[in-house]
Amino acid sequence: MAYIRKRHWVTYYSEKCKMYLRNDFNFECAYCRMKEKDNVMGEQLFEKDHFVSRQSELEWDVNSYENMVYSCCKCNGTKSDQNLEMVLNPCKDDIYDGKDSHIRSLGEEGYYKLYAVTPQGQQFIDDLKLNSRFYRKMRQTQAHNEEIRKTIYQLLEKTSNFQLSGVNQTIKAYLESGSLIDEGSDEFRCGTSKAGEDVYAVLEKMKEKGIKLKTIKDLDINIEIEENGKNAIENACIKAKTYYDITKIPTIGMDNNLFIEELPEEKQPGTHVRRINGKYLTDDEMIEYYTKLVKEYGGKLTAKWVYGMAVYNEKGKKTYTWSKDQFYFVDKPSKKINPGYPLDSITIVPEFNKYLVELTEEEKSKCKKNNNTQEIVSFILDNI
Repeated sequence: MAYIRKRHWVTYYSEKCKMYLRNDFNFECAYCRMKEKDNVMGEQLFEKDHFVSRQSELEWDVNSYENMVYSCCKCNGTKSDQNLEMVLNPCKDDIYDGKDSHIRSLGEEGYYKLYAVTPQGQQFIDDLKLNSRFYRKMRQTQAHNEEIRKTIYQLLEKTSNFQLSGVNQTIKAYLESGSLIDEGSDEFRCGTSKAGEDVYAVLEKMKEKGIKLKTIKDLDINIEIEENGKNAIENACIKAKTYYDITKIPTIGMDNNLFIEELPEEKQPGTHVRRINGKYLTDDEMIEYYTKLVKEYGGKLTAKWVYGMAVYNEKGKKTYTWSKDQFYFVDKPSKKINPGYPLDSITIVPEFNKYLVELTEEEKSKCKKNNNTQEIVSFILDNI
């Protein structure tokens, strides 16, 4: 078996449940083997899955830890949508590994498809659609990254006589974890999303003023918050208040939501841009969904990202909201796709009249200059 689920006295509702699952399942989805490091959002794309459905009529506690599996949102969504009863158990069956595994990978020669050795393996592949384009592309990327790691390791061996000790340590960390980013760095803690880039810019400005912000990772806080606000401000308030109640130190919460001018309120994506009607969308599914939406409204929609920030301290709360420059969604996607940011393929930047995904680095740099980082920093300094 690839995974050994240790004995923990927690349940689905326990704060530490996801943390234990991440470790027991090697930071990867037990069903498709997507790894946290394979995507820019890391653990945010992973969920606690009930191996035996909560709708099961079995007389046992389906919320117990022994029924929990670490799953990516896509596999968990597929299981939930179809109410699947899995024929193979990641903690009991040799699904991918071992001499008698049920499934083998065909690699590059087989276009990264999976081959079923047993009937159970075939049903497992079919149920979760593991040979779809999305998963084949994922396995191709994993193989490519592994080749890069091997190449770097070989180069490391040849540079042992150079004065590169610090560089070598960084590269070795990459070989082991798959990431060149220090987990203690602001870049890692803020994330690599568009919102993360904005937060990182704010952190840099705060540093210039001699103030270092602590993150929940610094404070060793590991809880899940139900972000059920209707907009960015509400979610920012929920997060800031929750962490303030725990730490009793001035706390900043932030979120963003997508606003499309021509859409009625019930069709606004809000803070759930990827999750539509309860289903988590892949990059391809997002492009398909939003392209159809744009076509419904004449082939062009005006949109903007709206950001919300909340500061909680002993005096109460203060909020601040702002938005980025407007852009357009069109119904004809670019041929280029930016993995993790599919909407870039249908976004037109008015300043250049080009798809966002096709902007040069120089053009992107000009876009980033049009921000209000200084105003955000001033808001924080005035209220912490």
